[in-house]
Amino acid sequence: MAEKRFKQLQNHIVFGDSYFQKKFIKVIPSITRDVVAMDQFLSEVPISCVLVSDSGNLRVPQLHPRSWGIPTISLQHGLLLTWQARMPVLATKKAVYGQFEMDLFKGKGVNKESIVITGHPRFDESATKKEQSIQLKESTPLKVLIATQPKNNKKVWEKFIEYAIKEFQVSIVIKPHPKERSIKEYKKLSNKYPQVVVSSRKSSLYDAMQQSDVVIVNSSTVGLEAMLCNKPVLILEMEHRLSEGAKRYFSPNLLGELVQSNHEKLANCLGKLITEKQMINYTAKKRNQFLSYVYPKSNQSSGDLLVQLIEELTRRDLTPEKECKGVGGSMNVRELISKQFNDDVFNRVDLIVRYLAIEDYYGKNNYGFKLYKKMQKNRSKHIAKTYLRRKRKFKELIESVEKQGLKKDSYVNLDSKSHLLDGSHRVACALYFNIDEIPIQFREKRKKIDYSINWFKNNGFTEEEIKLILDKQTELFDYISKS
Repeated sequence: MAEKRFKQLQNHIVFGDSYFQKKFIKVIPSITRDVVAMDQFLSEVPISCVLVSDSGNLRVPQLHPRSWGIPTISLQHGLLLTWQARMPVLATKKAVYGQFEMDLFKGKGVNKESIVITGHPRFDESATKKEQSIQLKESTPLKVLIATQPKNNKKVWEKFIEYAIKEFQVSIVIKPHPKERSIKEYKKLSNKYPQVVVSSRKSSLYDAMQQSDVVIVNSSTVGLEAMLCNKPVLILEMEHRLSEGAKRYFSPNLLGELVQSNHEKLANCLGKLITEKQMINYTAKKRNQFLSYVYPKSNQSSGDLLVQLIEELTRRDLTPEKECKGVGGSMNVRELISKQFNDDVFNRVDLIVRYLAIEDYYGKNNYGFKLYKKMQKNRSKHIAKTYLRRKRKFKELIESVEKQGLKKDSYVNLDSKSHLLDGSHRVACALYFNIDEIPIQFREKRKKIDYSINWFKNNGFTEEEIKLILDKQTELFDYISKS
């Protein structure tokens, strides 16, 4: 089905891309599992906003909560070197590092209103983080940190290191990427040259960065972070699958001589940092020009900007009821019940079954939990597997509401038409214990839910069971109309 649909979209800027198509088809099974898990989570936990990394395996949390009316924020993780991995933009807001990403997404047709520059909280303290220092084998004038990548050509790094050690007084710490399977080439260099140390996988990147005088990368986020720490950064271009993206990001147009594709030329730039003050000033100037585009300064931290964005997305008054605004409102329980109709058909018969289960708990009938169990096991396979835990939680809720009432911060979620999205156990408890008001919050979009009596008929409930449910529904509606 997906392949057939992609053929119809061959000219689409995203869906027509062969790389995107292959990646998407490969993850369809995991997407399906994630949707079921996300539905389960959202049905149990009242969420106002979802903040999630834009990592490719987290697409469902970026998109699916929006069908529940929950806004989502996709936070940029790492340098955006392959745009296909970050498209399409699924979240309500895409939070990016800087203007580079803003321009790239706009160029791919993304609405600029969906993109917001926030930076990343991990960088808020990058310039001050301190940990135990790495011990070099030999003290030398200039300490260099090389942060490698899994796809880097280790031979190129070897040529650079040997040339730099031969020509200049430097000591070098190699910090391998966590995903590099083999680092034996780096260890050979360390064994050969006392000026070279290979940092262990467990050691801190921030420690190595703080102890270095110069940082050298190919296509790593370490380069950006080092610049934010006011470290001189040099870029060694290499040919690999991310090379084009790296060239776009660490552009010579912004960084000038700090970007080199020849290892000897880059080593000579390193040498100039030792001997020429002019080169130090040049490096600082280029660094500032680069950062103004890829990670502009702000009077607020990234963390504060994200908090503001979350407040903006969750502060909207989505309810048609003037007396109930946002997450701080409440609604009369009888009024809430009266709104659970579609085309004059009561759409939340599951509330009646939950009510019968509460009666069963207090010994007023002997079939309530049997009906409840049958209903829950027909809702989904996941719910069926976790029924005993759910039953225990329901009983704990009944006891809690009897003793303490409903918690003021435990909101029942409604759509813009006041249809119940989740919280049906609490509503049933409110009905049973004659609680007048229930805390509510509204969601942006309506999620269609059908638990009318037809659902029960279609899911194997017998005529006798249907009669028990409808009799209790009539009894409750009569009570509600008279009270």
